[in-house]
Amino acid sequence: MSKEQSNETLARRWFEQMWGQRQESLIDELMSEDCVGQTEGGPVVGRQAWKDQVYGPFLAALPDLQLSVEGTVSESDQVVVRWIATGTHSGDGFGFAPCQRRVRFRGMTWLRFANGQIVEGADSWNQSGLMATLGAGALPSAEVLN
Repeated sequence: MSKEQSNETLARRWFEQMWGQRQESLIDELMSEDCVGQTEGGPVVGRQAWKDQVYGPFLAALPDLQLSVEGTVSESDQVVVRWIATGTHSGDGFGFAPCQRRVRFRGMTWLRFANGQIVEGADSWNQSGLMATLGAGALPSAEVLN
């Protein structure tokens, strides 16, 4: 198996098993301790910070979250994953009252691997749009620069 195929297999496990099947133990297996996640809300540094700021809140807010891989592109130590997610906002993990709306949203995540673990990930999807749809009100969709 080539390096690209191996990393693609790891990326698919990340989405299909960790998110889709709630195999939380895969976070410790597949994510490096000092991984950097580039999110719309800013960087999330470290495995525990990612669990606390991303994984936990998402599953608390969307307990029935299902995520499917629609496609991947691999090159060297990087894999881009196109995914689709569905879920019902029935929990308060996002910091505001659940609206009970069922939602579907798509995105892409660019992952970089080293030694069989994710060392960096960058998400590209409309997080602000999802929050506004769920009732969080207007959120900034771009970073304000001076």
